[in-house]
Amino acid sequence: MLLNPMTKDESVWNRIVERAGQRWWSVVFSGLLSVVAGVIIVTFVIARVIPGDPAATWAGPHASAAQVAAARRFLGLDRPPLVQLLAYFGGILSGNWGLSIHTHQPVLSDIGTAAPASLELVTAALIIAQPDMGTTIVVCAIAAAPPTASRTAWPRTPSSWVPGP
Repeated sequence: MLLNPMTKDESVWNRIVERAGQRWWSVVFSGLLSVVAGVIIVTFVIARVIPGDPAATWAGPHASAAQVAAARRFLGLDRPPLVQLLAYFGGILSGNWGLSIHTHQPVLSDIGTAAPASLELVTAALIIAQPDMGTTIVVCAIAAAPPTASRTAWPRTPSSWVPGP
């Protein structure tokens, strides 16, 4: 008596499909890592080639040469570019994204402060630009809203939609 109703050909086919799925996910994941690494490298290079001195911006407009040099050491700009890039990767992977040059606060806290307003703007833009998606967002928001005194529950039957005599 066979416990497995699959034929030998079907089990081989299932293994082939499973391996193909694993390969597909590994290709997708490696592609994702490549894109993220490429974006990190491009942002690093752009930050180094744009005009201006980050250390002077950090120290302020009326800083002395000694203060700018101290800022350069504090920000790690006195190290070789490859060491800076590796430290940049390490900081991103560890969650230490550094301090903002403009606010002198941790970058992740600045992002957390700006994220709610950004999400509001994205939602408003989606509602305006994509009427179908906007309608979906509005309907979902209304459906998820807690009941109020005027709307205690959704009508359960079509007959309850029409006011009675």
